[in-house]
Amino acid sequence: MTVASSQTNLPDGRVSKWKWSGLSATSGSTVGDWVGFSDFADKTVLTTGTFGVGGTLTWQGSINGNTSAAVVFSLHDPGGTALASTVAVAHTVLEAIEYIRPAVTAGSSTISIDAYLFGRKNPI
Repeated sequence: MTVASSQTNLPDGRVSKWKWSGLSATSGSTVGDWVGFSDFADKTVLTTGTFGVGGTLTWQGSINGNTSAAVVFSLHDPGGTALASTVAVAHTVLEAIEYIRPAVTAGSSTISIDAYLFGRKNPI
C-alpha cells in the first residue's frame, strides 16, 4: 500500500516539509509516495508514532523513483548508518538524491508511524 504525503512550504520559501501519516504494516509493507528532492541540499527525516512489536521504518532513495522499475536503496546518516528507525528519532540524510520515501519494512498490525521530511534549499 502507498501512503500519500502532504507538503508544507515555510514562509521564507527555502524550507519545505512533507508528512506521511499512519504508515503501518497491516497490509504487508507500506511505503510513502516518492517525493522529488533534488533541489534541497539539507535533508532531515523524523519518525514518530506507535512502533508496536518490531516496527521498523526505513528511508529509501532512488534516481528514478517515479517509474515502475525504480532502483531503490537505503539512505544513510553522515556516519554511514542506514536510516532504519524502531523508535521516534530524527536523522540527517547523507545522500544527495532525486527521490526519497519512507517504508515500513517490519512490524505487527499495531504500528502507526508518522514520517516527516524537512528540506532546505541553499541560498542563491
